[in-house]
Amino acid sequence: MLAGSIMRFEGMLLGLPFFALLLLFLSHEKRRFPLIMMVSLCITFATIWIVKQYDRSLYSEGEYKYYANYQPIRAYFGDGAFYDNESTFDELEEREMSGMDFYQLKGWMFYDTEVFQIDSLLPIKNVALNNLYKPNPMRMAAIFFLSISNALTRCNGWCWVLVCTLLMLSSSKKAHIYPWASASLIAVCIGHLLLVNRLVYHVESGVWLHAVVSAIPFMDKNIFSENQAVRKNENIFSFGFVLLAFVFAYVSVSSQDALKRHLSLIETPEMPKDWSDFLNYTDAHKDDVFLLSFNRYKELGTFKNPAYKAIEPGSWDNFFSWGYWNIHLPSMKNELKKRGVDNPVRDIVHNNVYVLEDPNGPELNLFYSTHYHKPVIVDTVQKFGELKLFKYRIPEDSL
Repeated sequence: MLAGSIMRFEGMLLGLPFFALLLLFLSHEKRRFPLIMMVSLCITFATIWIVKQYDRSLYSEGEYKYYANYQPIRAYFGDGAFYDNESTFDELEEREMSGMDFYQLKGWMFYDTEVFQIDSLLPIKNVALNNLYKPNPMRMAAIFFLSISNALTRCNGWCWVLVCTLLMLSSSKKAHIYPWASASLIAVCIGHLLLVNRLVYHVESGVWLHAVVSAIPFMDKNIFSENQAVRKNENIFSFGFVLLAFVFAYVSVSSQDALKRHLSLIETPEMPKDWSDFLNYTDAHKDDVFLLSFNRYKELGTFKNPAYKAIEPGSWDNFFSWGYWNIHLPSMKNELKKRGVDNPVRDIVHNNVYVLEDPNGPELNLFYSTHYHKPVIVDTVQKFGELKLFKYRIPEDSL
């Protein structure tokens, strides 16, 4: 629990209902909590609280303060989907505010340190709050059942089904209760994630993982000792169950083309030649700045650093994203300053600043001319297969 709270505090919180369920079963079985367990829990929760307070103190002042304060509003526009975009755009235009800026934020372009400061984003957020979607109970119920059915097309949902099937085949009454109790907790967690608009794959997977792991204490080596059918065919049943688990896992994962393509669930993808040539170019120009959109930045991470390989120190020093969770980190600011860049958007016209093309990325030309009152021309300076490297410059007659 302590390690989980350090790595992903909210993920640890999602697991607490399942932990509480285990404690409830234990207290019912023992009729009371063992003293050593109570002491251990108190020490664990006290340590988690101390570590959390220490972590907050690191971001409460100094150079990390602005980074920490920026994250909630960055997440509001980047992850938020609970307000009407068109209505928000229309109201911004009616108030003579910039609807274009709003769509730039929705496209994860945050790293303009002048236009998109926290104080300038709050009025846009207030307009978005005026256009929140009204709760629709019928639609929420439909989405809830759709979310459950979607989970059963992936391996994490089926792992829970298979484990619970094992428990239902056992002779233990306690084991029979767990599938229903865990199903209720899964429903509560998924319902909560839907309400806060955070039902994304990596968070949802954590819920199912907690449910599977929490089933382990209900299993023991004699779990099927009184099941005659299983006991007579013990070897066949064991082999069949393992085979079934692998078949379900393979079918559910291989059927998810989008997940397989973007998250590399089956195999670590080889680096395409386009990206390899691009990285060779950037390695040869360490003093230049290469700006990438949110999607290109994630794509780069997929190919540049496989999951099994540690990141080499300094290998990302000249890569920067228009908008990601790491913007405004002091270390990133320092790397930009080393290269003479204070504002990544305003300074795209510097000689050493390049932009990797993204057809679905932010529209920079109009944004730049609107906020910095000068037109820009875009030149393609390098091509790496399908990848294009752009250079923005101000026309000589506008200097």
